[in-house]
Amino acid sequence: MNIGQGSTFGGKKYTDNKSFKLAILEYGLHYGINLVDTGENYEGGLAEEIVGEFIKGKRSKVFVSDKFAPINNGNVIKACENSLKNLQTDYIDLYSMQWTNPEIPLSETLGQLETLKQQGKIVNIGVCNLTFNEFKQTNASYLQSEFSLSNREALNEVIPYCLNRGKTFVAYNIFNQGHSQPPEYIKELSKKYNKTPYQIILAWALSKGIAVLTNTMDFIHLQHNLNALELKLEPLDLELIDKSYVKPIEIPINEIKVIPETVDDSHKVYTTLEEVLKNADSIKPNPYVLAEEIKKNGLLKPVEVKRVNEGYQLIHGSQRFFAWQIAFNKPIPCFVI
Repeated sequence: MNIGQGSTFGGKKYTDNKSFKLAILEYGLHYGINLVDTGENYEGGLAEEIVGEFIKGKRSKVFVSDKFAPINNGNVIKACENSLKNLQTDYIDLYSMQWTNPEIPLSETLGQLETLKQQGKIVNIGVCNLTFNEFKQTNASYLQSEFSLSNREALNEVIPYCLNRGKTFVAYNIFNQGHSQPPEYIKELSKKYNKTPYQIILAWALSKGIAVLTNTMDFIHLQHNLNALELKLEPLDLELIDKSYVKPIEIPINEIKVIPETVDDSHKVYTTLEEVLKNADSIKPNPYVLAEEIKKNGLLKPVEVKRVNEGYQLIHGSQRFFAWQIAFNKPIPCFVI
């Protein structure tokens, strides 16, 4: 199975609808989606509990992917124990570091993951959102990172590296959290194949030999995702999509408006630099530390914005955006979606 189901379940819109979330997971599994992705901080821990209830009586049939938050990069073993309790299982198929934390050496985090693997509490070690150079230094067999029509940077080095070494690249945010409208060339291909634009995008992504995480609370959309597995785009159409890539651009900080960016209630998002500097919620990594990391190694990846009447609106990457603002007084690289 090349697609998996995420477990943020549409966030705020479906916060209390536990039975419907379970039904979505059951529906996907019935049609062959055995990969379920979650995280310790998704929906305040509720997502792990739902996944735990879902896998009761069928643990061997479900590949559970779980992640720990950056605040626990130095306390991975305890974080894993808490997740095992929430999931009501004694092992996790894939356990990943969600983000780096410049305050904790990467080697320390990876060492604790290796200990968990030796103890049999996790089967595979994963990492998320690393640069190519960072990923090459790890013992991880999975890399989860953003990949979409607008963000194709993984095609340059990371995906070929994974394919050549038997590692798995797992894409998320494939549809830009629903913020973007499919470009005209995708709409034309949609007519040609009599498929939705999102099926075209998903089929194109799958043609790269990667796994893709989808996230829906709609049975029809879930069936569309399944149907995309059978869609094979013609080589010339794949080439058309490949050639239609729009590279990121640099946009002045003062032209970008920041709003709460996440669909998940559990993630606190600051909307002003003043809030970031106070860091009242002790979000990790510390914004000053992240700014120094950006000065040293550059921006992990451009932030995502969309055009609005008077400039741009940030839709993804607020921590990177504010850390860049602390580090530099210059335009920031952006994907415009």
